[in-house]
Amino acid sequence: MTRALRREAHLRVVTPDMWLKSEMGSLSANLVILDLPDRTAAHQLLTPAETAVQSGAGGLVLILNQALLDCFEPGQAVDAYLVEPFCEAEAVLRIRMVLRRFQPDSDSAPIRIRGLYINPAGYEVSLNDIPLTLTFKEFELLRFLASHTDRVFTRDELLSLVWGEDYFGGTRTVDVHVRRLRSKLGSRYEALLQTVRNVGYRFSVPAGF
Repeated sequence: MTRALRREAHLRVVTPDMWLKSEMGSLSANLVILDLPDRTAAHQLLTPAETAVQSGAGGLVLILNQALLDCFEPGQAVDAYLVEPFCEAEAVLRIRMVLRRFQPDSDSAPIRIRGLYINPAGYEVSLNDIPLTLTFKEFELLRFLASHTDRVFTRDELLSLVWGEDYFGGTRTVDVHVRRLRSKLGSRYEALLQTVRNVGYRFSVPAGF
């Protein structure tokens, strides 16, 4: 999974000894991912990890096997548990979701691509200074994709990140919302919402746009 995470963000791998001896006081990260192979590691590392998180290190994700679940109690400063064995793609998605909560908030900054203007703070979208009427989810989907230019998201990822984990509808709702957005953006600007065949969608400015 380390290789997959390196594709997502800058990743620094620290051994338990390095962390306990010298890293705790200077840890600066958006997320701590703690791999706990056994109870000894859980008892040694969990409290220092919680302390680091509470001191501003960001979120905390634990990787552990099912036998260690009884080591943890509700209320601990843990944002997600990855219980082995787990699907790598699902793990990366859950880590993304935790990371998003702790990264500096740039989602409220206005986005402008030529005549398209997205104002997240005011929930406003205009095209050539003419307001567009979007539903809440249409706005959220457009804002999210436009905030992550050139990054491809699967339909499942978009459901989790835009609709939320509690949404029980199918991925077809993503296709429906993309189709409606393209219709409202018109023949030129619909090209910003690109389909990546057999994968999902991305927001990207075509060459010569």
